[in-house]
Amino acid sequence: MVGILNPGCLASALRDTIATDEGTAGAPDSGYGHLVGGTVVKAPGQFSNLVGQYSRSGLDIPNPELLSGHPHILVQINSSEGCPNGCSSAFGRYQILAPSAGNMNFTPASQDNWANRELTHDGALAAAKSGDFVGSMADAGAAWQSLPGSNLGRQQKKMGATANAFLTAIGNCK
Repeated sequence: MVGILNPGCLASALRDTIATDEGTAGAPDSGYGHLVGGTVVKAPGQFSNLVGQYSRSGLDIPNPELLSGHPHILVQINSSEGCPNGCSSAFGRYQILAPSAGNMNFTPASQDNWANRELTHDGALAAAKSGDFVGSMADAGAAWQSLPGSNLGRQQKKMGATANAFLTAIGNCK
């Protein structure tokens, strides 16, 4: 648990926990090129070949660091709901939505920096620093619907599994 005293390690462990709950941690390239699971219903030119493709666990776009911005691929994630509510543009290790991405590129460092800003803005990093992991997850749930305590209305992971992912990530910090 020594790693928890290091703020950089704490932020890294929170990011790893988010990636685990978002389902991207085990994807190729640590999920930095991972697209949310479902059926691709709309994609710009360079990704138009993906339209109609389905993947329950998501598709992976190689070399996301070469993207000049969010890929703007729309995926139907809920077959019982049409778009827009049943669709998502979630992409990358932290499943960043197109409107949230701004003008960022999608290098791993940019995605990590984006996640750090969200964790800071939502108060999740401060809550974790004070030892309030449950509060931290609720705060981070403003940006990530898979986290326990999120109020975004989608399926959430159980707190025990999320806490275990966090403890593993802390244990891996150097």
